[in-house]
Amino acid sequence: MRQPNDTRLIQRVTAALRSGEPQTIALGELPPVTVQFWPTAQRLVCAWCGEPQGWQNGQGVRGVSHAICADCFIRVMGGGG
Repeated sequence: MRQPNDTRLIQRVTAALRSGEPQTIALGELPPVTVQFWPTAQRLVCAWCGEPQGWQNGQGVRGVSHAICADCFIRVMGGGG
């Protein structure tokens, strides 16, 4: 159930995201956070094991991009058994 000030918070976050620039927003008693909207976010996955690695700004390209996780990096570089 929404609290009375949830609507104002949602409006502030939405306005910040639409601006396209990083915005710092205070969320009640929590420490301020910086948010930025990426219209074309890409999901990062490890190319070796397929585990999710986070998100990045797709700079106009949507979909999935690949990285390598720490565990696979160690294995590939010969550091793990």
